[in-house]
Amino acid sequence: MQEETKPGLPEWMALVLLMLIWGSSFILIKRGLVSFSSMEVGALRISISFAVLVPFVFKRIKKVPINKLKYFALAGVVGNGIPPFLFAIAQTRIDSYLAGV
Repeated sequence: MQEETKPGLPEWMALVLLMLIWGSSFILIKRGLVSFSSMEVGALRISISFAVLVPFVFKRIKKVPINKLKYFALAGVVGNGIPPFLFAIAQTRIDSYLAGV
């Protein structure tokens, strides 16, 4: 049986950073809805994410078998393409703290 270790400072700092990123995204969505429509906020979130992550795609896309590419595309659309739009639409009706939960 493996000995259980307590989380150290790096683990706690990573957790705090993740909490700040996760929590601030819902506040920023709400702030964005003041100037943009829910569809525009969703599209902006997807576009910014694409711009940041596209350099990593060119290096790693060669490792994905061609016959499995359609499954990756489906998972990307369902898991990462649709939720930004749904969160923005939801926050037109509920508070950002509730959307974060």
